[in-house]
Amino acid sequence: MTIKSISGLLIFPLILLSACSSIDHWQSAYNRDHVLVGKIWSTNEARFVGQDELIADINQHDFVLLGETHNNPDHHILQAYIIKSLVNLGRRPLVAFEMLNMSQIDNLIKFSESYPKSSEEFFKAVNWENSGWPDKKLYTPIVDEALAANLKISPANISRKKTKRLMKLGLNGLSPRLIKQLRLNNTLPKILENLLKTEIQKSHCGYAPKNLLDKMVFTQFVKDAHMAWAIGNSRNQNGVVLIAGLGHVRKDWAVPFHFKRLIPNGTITTIAFLEVSQKGRDVHYYRINTETSELPYDYIWFTPRVEIMDACEKFKKQLKRMQTKSVNVDVTS
Repeated sequence: MTIKSISGLLIFPLILLSACSSIDHWQSAYNRDHVLVGKIWSTNEARFVGQDELIADINQHDFVLLGETHNNPDHHILQAYIIKSLVNLGRRPLVAFEMLNMSQIDNLIKFSESYPKSSEEFFKAVNWENSGWPDKKLYTPIVDEALAANLKISPANISRKKTKRLMKLGLNGLSPRLIKQLRLNNTLPKILENLLKTEIQKSHCGYAPKNLLDKMVFTQFVKDAHMAWAIGNSRNQNGVVLIAGLGHVRKDWAVPFHFKRLIPNGTITTIAFLEVSQKGRDVHYYRINTETSELPYDYIWFTPRVEIMDACEKFKKQLKRMQTKSVNVDVTS
């Protein structure tokens, strides 16, 4: 069993955005009238910016990381909007997915050689229905935009087989080639490792198995390192857009951290699509109190919530079972 998000799944009709449009009809059901919804916060400049300013800035970067809540349809619509905006500015970025892993490369190559292409055929090619990720309808806007612009779609994640070996054997579960490639002997600084461990415990509502916690931290470390390596070595002249969970695009310990370790060249920027809380009427409410960064993203784009029920309560039984079983988890997606 794979836990990709401790949020349930709601499916809504999806709309595609033109590159100069705003979202007038949010798909997520809750907090649509929140004061922050639709606003974009620049953490570097500590101010709100408009969509045109955001696009102009991220267009200056080689690698654009888009952090999502997996089951929020608005997040995928906005990701599609960003891809189309970059294309309209003359970019042809590779689109890399956390949701795709290296074992699917052959199927992706066959799909890329097929004609005509459609999102439906894409999801069949990668066997999305059995992947454990949310419904393909949520990701259709992104795939449609990529196919319309004839952009290459690529996996960013390690294979499920390697993930299972990581959870079972740790570093011994990986080949010497991969260890060298990702420089896995250079682990996270202790302060970041402890912060990541705390985040994993929090994301699992305190139910993360204590005997697996260190392996969960290391697995997250490896997956983030692999995603950084995958996008950094894509050799795509127009850069890369990475589609991934919020936890994977954090600047303190996730993909950006590894990108700096592994990739000597290229600039990177991160956008977090963040669901608003009814209590949080001000940006400062959403700051993360760590010793490395209060808001570990370059931009925060606030959106409505897809669910209002407390995730820890909703998945309490499932998380409790996880305490007593060895399961494959995506720890901070």
